[in-house]
Amino acid sequence: MYQVNAENLPGNDISRTFEGGTHGPSSVSFFLVHNQPGQGPKLHHHPYDETFIILEGHVLVQIGDETVEGGPGDIVIGPPGIPHGFTNLGPSRARLVCIHAAPAMQTEFLE
Repeated sequence: MYQVNAENLPGNDISRTFEGGTHGPSSVSFFLVHNQPGQGPKLHHHPYDETFIILEGHVLVQIGDETVEGGPGDIVIGPPGIPHGFTNLGPSRARLVCIHAAPAMQTEFLE
């Protein structure tokens, strides 16, 4: 068993990073995101799936040429190699868990 407190993960008030390979034998990694309206990552892609779990707030998620507005309880999956990103639509903070299906994150930003 392995336990870590989210406040001890690298990052800041906007995002904390858990890379599974550095925290025991975990095959997944993730970001804990708490961003303000208008914030979010620019278009990027990975060689593996990324799953967005929206806990609070409203975000616009772009996967390839498609967009979807998501809110609490929504789950959006970006396939490997497809550009994706999201933006907090407001009016308050958004909280997401962005799961990377890999023990180490590999991200290529397009912008």
